[in-house]
Amino acid sequence: MTLQTLAQAQTPEPAQTPEPALHFPIRNTRSAQHAYVPGTRLYIIPPKGYTPSQTVAGFEKGGNSALVIQDLVGGSFYTNAATFSRQAFEQKGAKVFDYKETTIGGFPAKFLHAQGDANAQVIILVFGDSTFSTMIMAAYPAGDTRSAEDLAAALNTIVYDKNKKINPIETAIFTLDEKVSRFRFFSYTANLYMYSVGGKDNSADQRAPMALITQLPAGGGVTEKNMAEQMISSAQQHGLSEAKIVSGSATTINGLPAYEMTVSGIQNGEKVIYYECALSKGGRALSLTGVSYNDDQVVREFTALAHTLRFK
Repeated sequence: MTLQTLAQAQTPEPAQTPEPALHFPIRNTRSAQHAYVPGTRLYIIPPKGYTPSQTVAGFEKGGNSALVIQDLVGGSFYTNAATFSRQAFEQKGAKVFDYKETTIGGFPAKFLHAQGDANAQVIILVFGDSTFSTMIMAAYPAGDTRSAEDLAAALNTIVYDKNKKINPIETAIFTLDEKVSRFRFFSYTANLYMYSVGGKDNSADQRAPMALITQLPAGGGVTEKNMAEQMISSAQQHGLSEAKIVSGSATTINGLPAYEMTVSGIQNGEKVIYYECALSKGGRALSLTGVSYNDDQVVREFTALAHTLRFK
C-alpha cells in the first residue's frame, strides 16, 4: 500500500445528513396531548421547546427553527401539489435528501427533506384532496440534528379533522373597526385576511375594490416604509404596471409607528390606485393593502379602516 493509498483509506467519508425519523403513512387518533392549531383543521403534539407563533399558524423556537402550517380549505391538493416534486426543487437549486409519496390521515401526501442554502434545512409535507390542500413546513439550522428529531417527532403526531369548522379571526393578531367603511371580512388564507364591500364574494368582478391585511414578522432593521414598499413591489410582480408614487409619509396610528403611501398604475388594462399602510409593534407587523379602480372615495375608506388597526 502506497502512502497515497494509505492516506485515502484513512480519510473519512463526508458525513451524511441523517433522515428525520418520520413514520409513513402517518395516521393518528387525537389524544389529550394534541394541540389545536388555530386557523386550521389540524391537531399536533407540539415539538419540544417550541411555543405558538405570534405571526403565522404554527410554532417556533429561538427565531431560527419553526413549524409553519398553511391550511387552504377550498383549494385542491391535486392542483396545488401538481408540481411539488424532487425535480422541481432540484431545478431551483435545492439539495434534496429524500422525497416520498405517501398518505397522511388517509389523504394523499408528498414528503420532501431538502437544504435550500448553507444555513437551513426544511421538511415539507403537503396533503389533501380535491376540497383542501395543507402544507406543513419545518425549518431548522443545517446540521441541527436535535431540532430535526424534535420536529419529526411532532410531524408524526399529525391529526387532520376535515369536519372541523374554522374561525379565521382567532388567528388574527389585530383588531379593527369595520363600521368606519363598507368593507367587511370575506376570506382568510395563511396569514392573509381579505375584506370586500359588504363581505361579498366579488372575485368574478376584476374591478371590485378589496382590502388585504397581511400579518408579517418585524425587526432586523426593516422599517415600516421598507415594508410598505415591499408590498407595492409584490403587487408589481402580480400585475401592477406603470406604478407611480402619489404620496408617502411616516405617521403614527394608535400610538404605533406607521407608513402610508398611495400608488397609481395600470392593472387589468385599467387605471388603479393602491393604498398601502404598514405598522409594527415589537416583532410583529401589519400591512393593509387596498386596491381601487380610480375611486378616491374608496381610498378614503381604506385610510379610515387602516387607522382603526390595533394589535391584540
